[in-house]
Amino acid sequence: MAFDKYQGKRNGWRISELTLLLLALIGGGMGTFLGMKAPFYHKASRMRFRMIVPLSLVLTTIIVLWVAFYFGESPFTLF
Repeated sequence: MAFDKYQGKRNGWRISELTLLLLALIGGGMGTFLGMKAPFYHKASRMRFRMIVPLSLVLTTIIVLWVAFYFGESPFTLF
């Protein structure tokens, strides 16, 4: 998110919105979510980012917790 914002200000090569959303969906939800907040505010006004990124963050959290409980570990000992 920061690199794309930087490139946008310089009129440089940009990362497509689809790529940013796919990265959020495959586990980068937290980084994408933080990139939408201060100081970058990147893509924060786009409705699809405001809907898909928090959803990906929730789904990633659910998957991590499910995997942790499936293998019999407390999710708090993973980190």
